[in-house]
Amino acid sequence: MEEEYHVFQSPAEGDQIRVKKIRTVPESPELTVMIRPERIRLSKEAPACKETNQLKAVLEKLTFTGNMVDYFLRFQENTLRVQSTPPITAQEGDQVFLTFSQDDCVLMDD
Repeated sequence: MEEEYHVFQSPAEGDQIRVKKIRTVPESPELTVMIRPERIRLSKEAPACKETNQLKAVLEKLTFTGNMVDYFLRFQENTLRVQSTPPITAQEGDQVFLTFSQDDCVLMDD
């Protein structure tokens, strides 16, 4: 499985992200992984599946936008926006878990 994916270690303890190999990775110290906000799943509990990307974040704000909920999450020094339906039972300040497929990630040069 590893040869099909690039594996990047996050500065956070234990977090790593797998991205499908579709091109050569540049020798840059800074890369950006892009994921559509609706492709990320949120939960209050740590997922059991280890085959998907998993990150821990803190819920900063949530906004109901009709049939979706916008979640604004703090991951390290970054704010992430995730869209989800149905809403999870987290409150502002709670730790949440983000999961997303390696195949949904797009690697961008900074």
